[in-house]
Amino acid sequence: MIKKIALSTALFLSLMATAQAKSFNVSLDSFCNTFALTYQGTSVYGTRGGCGYTVIDGGAVAHVGGTLFLLTADTNDGAEIFTWYFTKPVGGHGNWYLYESVGTSNTLVNSGTYSPDTGASRGLIDITKLPKRH
Repeated sequence: MIKKIALSTALFLSLMATAQAKSFNVSLDSFCNTFALTYQGTSVYGTRGGCGYTVIDGGAVAHVGGTLFLLTADTNDGAEIFTWYFTKPVGGHGNWYLYESVGTSNTLVNSGTYSPDTGASRGLIDITKLPKRH
């Protein structure tokens, strides 16, 4: 019995080590939006903030055409859902794409680049408050 428990514990700990959570803390270049996300396996969770509020994010890790994306969604006021697509960072920097849904469609409204969130001075504009670029 003790041998089975020891083997089960060793297997569990080895699986936990291979599925270690990774941090994804970035800010959108030229905007006040920041993300403090964690991803592990196929899940992404955390918050979007930096513009005077904080909202909860949740999503998935996806591989599309050989490219890794972190997808997460949130809302400011419940009237629209924002879906964020982040490319895998290269040297800490990457691309983001913002889609918006009001229940009938999912539309690309903006995109840009992101950098590691160092807490340094950021832009003053909230990307979710800008006019939509269709």
